[in-house]
Amino acid sequence: MSISLRKNQHIKLSKKSQVAENLLDVRFNYEPLISNHQTQHYSYRFLGQNIGAPIFLSSMTGGSRKSLKINKRIATAAKIFNLPMGVGSLRPYLENKNPKSFVLREFTGDKVLLFGNLGISQIEQLVNRDELFKIEKVIRNLDLDGLIIHINPLQEWVQKGGDLLKESPLITLEKTLPQFKTKIIVKEVGAGFGPSSLKELLKLPIDVIDLASFGGTNFTKLELLRDKNSCKAINSQPLINIGNSKFDMIKNVNTLLSLGLGKEKEFIVSGGVRDFLDGYYYTKLLNAPSLYGYAYKVLENAIRSQNHLNSFFTSEIDNFNFSQNFLRLNLET
Repeated sequence: MSISLRKNQHIKLSKKSQVAENLLDVRFNYEPLISNHQTQHYSYRFLGQNIGAPIFLSSMTGGSRKSLKINKRIATAAKIFNLPMGVGSLRPYLENKNPKSFVLREFTGDKVLLFGNLGISQIEQLVNRDELFKIEKVIRNLDLDGLIIHINPLQEWVQKGGDLLKESPLITLEKTLPQFKTKIIVKEVGAGFGPSSLKELLKLPIDVIDLASFGGTNFTKLELLRDKNSCKAINSQPLINIGNSKFDMIKNVNTLLSLGLGKEKEFIVSGGVRDFLDGYYYTKLLNAPSLYGYAYKVLENAIRSQNHLNSFFTSEIDNFNFSQNFLRLNLET
């Protein structure tokens, strides 16, 4: 583009480019003097392995024909950018419902960290049937690197036909964790963990805690929308706004870490992460090794095309690295 054309565009677009001072993102100090635009060779690690960026492709879908196409695209992107990935709930696989949508290792290649996902309710049921061995079998069959256990009593409570817990998730975890021989991630599904739950999680022999805070896809709301005309769904609407924020959970985790709890743990910050700036802010705010997780933004691009998904990750990673170069947290906010 010629300089003359660029300058003419500046003049034409100047009116549309006005911004109010109150829109300033006060989370950051922009430091234009201290770096350059050249590619920096940042090194990112997760569970002892090098990865391409501090991004976790959160568990989204599985068990249907449509999900197979989507998962293939996400798995292909995971291979291209070397990003760890979680698949949707393994419950359909255990029930032999469209198991092909979970067979993703051929698309990710051997290098990508790939995790299965199963709810605490299903684990409780497997324990009661003395069938916990099925989980390790699935992990071997799908060549997974570990298991994500999602803790979702709120979702199960409002879900029509939800699996109600007979014991607390903590008791089930204490019973089952010693029997697993794989990496374990424990997460909520969009309401996060309160301080007492975080304290107990930090004591458990797990590898990663995914905060999965309030914000973004709200599974309480989603389940109520599925059953929106029932009396229970109408009466349960106030539960949509129950949960824990990323900021509060990070503050609680940092406090617990300072007391010596869970110093060996790694973290994923997810739940309403809007963009690379959110990812940069929250992973820097947390005083422990951490990634940020995307679900919906990955899903919407994967639905469009492989090229859309690849372009999204290219710009996302470039912008995250720019933030590493030129932005510092403003801790006075």
